[in-house]
Amino acid sequence: MKQPIVLGSIVTLLIAIPVMANDLVFVALPAARGDFGASAGEIQLAVSVFVLTFASVQLIYGPLSDQFGRRPVLLTTLGAFVIAAGLSAVAVNLEMLVAARILQAIGAGAGPALGRAILRDTYGAERSIRTLSYIMACFGVLAMAAPLIGGGLTDVFGWRAVFVFAAIYGAVCLLLVLFVLDESAPPRDSGTGALHRVFRSYAVLLTSRNFLLLGLGNSLVYSAMFTWLAGLAFVLIGAFGLDATRAGLWYGVSVSGFIIGSALAGRMANAFSPLQTVLQGAAICLAASVIGSLLATTGNIAVVGLVITGFFMLTGIGFAIPPATGAGIAPFPEMAGAASSLIGFAQGGISSLAVLAVGYLYDGTARPMLLQMAGLTAAGLVFLLPLAKHRKTRALPRT
Repeated sequence: MKQPIVLGSIVTLLIAIPVMANDLVFVALPAARGDFGASAGEIQLAVSVFVLTFASVQLIYGPLSDQFGRRPVLLTTLGAFVIAAGLSAVAVNLEMLVAARILQAIGAGAGPALGRAILRDTYGAERSIRTLSYIMACFGVLAMAAPLIGGGLTDVFGWRAVFVFAAIYGAVCLLLVLFVLDESAPPRDSGTGALHRVFRSYAVLLTSRNFLLLGLGNSLVYSAMFTWLAGLAFVLIGAFGLDATRAGLWYGVSVSGFIIGSALAGRMANAFSPLQTVLQGAAICLAASVIGSLLATTGNIAVVGLVITGFFMLTGIGFAIPPATGAGIAPFPEMAGAASSLIGFAQGGISSLAVLAVGYLYDGTARPMLLQMAGLTAAGLVFLLPLAKHRKTRALPRT
């Protein structure tokens, strides 16, 4: 087993792959929109198709890695990610960019799903939940840095530079997996028995009431974060007239809330059960998004107020998502890859719709974005609250 700091660093980089494919890109989209003559809704296709494809391929990668090991799947997909990022950088029209983003999503899909599964393989149920919270705090640092990097690259070199940076990041991850990461899941026999286990894993997960409630609640709250990430650049650049670098700076300030929330979730893992932490985080996000919606509706919100609201919303999301994800995987050690993939699919599928909605609903103000976040978080709590009876248990039962 690798030293915890080494393994944790590699898993953090793998989980952050979609950050380097999306958060890096968000502040570059207004510039790409100008080059391609696209509407806000049309340019958001470059994000929504990525998120939907990213979510879908995780359904395949988890079971594949359960069967054949984590490393072979990671090496193949990371190679595709690097190639696709390069193609995105040279896209000559929106159609080519969208096609390259689909391939980039195919390459990015294994990193987060298998990173979480590697933790479960290595540390077991309870420790993996606590470790994931700390890793998500480190992930938050990368998420905070990504828009700053993206904004600076866009202002200095143009929007295509963000994809060059993403390709370099993917190449670094590929080399770490190739030369440093050990296999955590031993291969099993192949053939029809393997295919049967894939279907059986998903059948078990989809018939678990607690898994479904937790997964849907988790995914709705998660999609509120994507609503913020996808919509904020258009509000800051389009409505408030900021350049990409300053927009990236404000992005980073708001995302620091996610770092704090994730770190607190890890620190409080011994004091509260995972479900208690999830419910508290979702409640914080809902309260902040409702307040922000009211301020935006009355026209009394400026850049600083908007970012402070986002900070508290993302603090709540950071508080909720890591323990919700870990608690969803923990009861299923023999199918950790499949459970992680199914959660990732739900998160990405709902988020892709949220990204499309925020693009087409954009009216030159922050109001639609904030109202959407409030609605998604409230819907998430609808699914999470029936689990409150288990809030004092350290691990949810399977059914």
